[in-house]
Amino acid sequence: MPESTQTQPPTPTPQGWCNWHKGIGPDARVTRAIEGGSGPGYTLSACARCREKHGIIPLADQPQPGDVR
Repeated sequence: MPESTQTQPPTPTPQGWCNWHKGIGPDARVTRAIEGGSGPGYTLSACARCREKHGIIPLADQPQPGDVR
């Protein structure tokens, strides 16, 4: 059986806006959710480079109120 000459397409990297360096980050994650009083809220995100540089913990990894340690 002949070998395939086709290569697998690259796995897409999730991209998003990094609010810290104000640009697209290849691996941006939500770091904070801001609630809007009478309107919609918004989120802040940071890429891995900025999270490392500024010591930012992604929202999903932060302890939640009521968590027992």
